[in-house]
Amino acid sequence: AAIAAYPELATATDVPTEPWPRFGLNPHTLNLQPQTLAFCRAAIAALVDVFPSPWIGVGGDEVPTAQWEADAATRERMVELGITDIHAVQPWFTAQLVAIVAEMGRTPYAWDEVLAGPVDPSMLIGIWRGHVAARAARKRGHDFIWCSDMEVYLDYRQGEGADEPTPVGPPLTLEDTWQVCV
Repeated sequence: AAIAAYPELATATDVPTEPWPRFGLNPHTLNLQPQTLAFCRAAIAALVDVFPSPWIGVGGDEVPTAQWEADAATRERMVELGITDIHAVQPWFTAQLVAIVAEMGRTPYAWDEVLAGPVDPSMLIGIWRGHVAARAARKRGHDFIWCSDMEVYLDYRQGEGADEPTPVGPPLTLEDTWQVCV
């Protein structure tokens, strides 16, 4: 949505004019320029103003690297930042967001993929990929929220009917989820 509204934040030039309309990975990524981080700072400040929660989510999951890898400006910025591996771009970007959230007096929250790299010790981790990720978070001393996709994703379909949402996982009934929670 940010890229559709503000195309100058995009990495690539084939910028969508509408927010991503479907389930799955959006191939479009934010660029690494200072103005993009300024936009992120303003967006986080707006969230802080509106929501009193002690936590602010910074994502950290499922970001494709293809556009960054193909973009000359991104490769130049990586050199400036001392980033030598395309897979280190996402952790760098997440770290910038974490710092902004912390500066604003809130605790950053991110999905468990962030555990693949260095992570601020104060970060609250959302464990969606199960017990292995939970053990990794615990080993590193993180507080975490158990939100395993196969147990508590309430947006999964309830059954096999044609009126159910796009099947992104097995049917997960409210009764199934309740059994995990009690």
